[in-house]
Amino acid sequence: MAGTGFLLRHQNSIYFATAYHCLSPGDHNRLRVPEGYQSNRVLILKKFGSTVLPPGDEDKDHGDFALFSVGPIDFGPRDDRNLEPAYLPNSDTTTLLNENVLLTIRGYPAAAPLAGIDYNRHVVTVQVLLCDASYLGPAKSRYCHTLQLIAECPVSDLNHLSGSPVFAKFPYKGEIVYVLVGLLIRGGGRLCQFISIEVIREGIRKFETSNE
Repeated sequence: MAGTGFLLRHQNSIYFATAYHCLSPGDHNRLRVPEGYQSNRVLILKKFGSTVLPPGDEDKDHGDFALFSVGPIDFGPRDDRNLEPAYLPNSDTTTLLNENVLLTIRGYPAAAPLAGIDYNRHVVTVQVLLCDASYLGPAKSRYCHTLQLIAECPVSDLNHLSGSPVFAKFPYKGEIVYVLVGLLIRGGGRLCQFISIEVIREGIRKFETSNE
């Protein structure tokens, strides 16, 4: 209930990614991710990894992410009740980021109309929302970028959207194609900052190397 996370697929491996600041000390041992939207079972989260920046490096935003390797799981057929990992692109996505691209955030904001906790029934309800956004350009922090949510976004309070996946959204042969381009780390008003997915890819490479 402190943020959003998402599953991504890299080759034959599955990872759970989120913003590091969403995790309190010890959360990497307590985090529970449901296998599906209507499932009582949880994913097997195996190894945990976070970024260690050089001493004295004050530009820390690009290191604000965490990764968990996920145990084997059968996601089943494509269905609104089942989880579906996003594909980590193999090619450079920075060429997709320009003022003409439409971006989309998919996350679980605290301000979603149906979200909340029923303490009497011991039920936690979350609601996923999609928010389209315009790309504004590189942020002051290296490897980070800025976007602005469009006016039609259903929420103005962005609390708990940190850790959400950011997709570039393209029409292709009569359908909409989504390409994973970043991980959201902060927002204020309708302006948000996200880490380039290139950083996450490099983090996974180091993660896998350290666990060999």
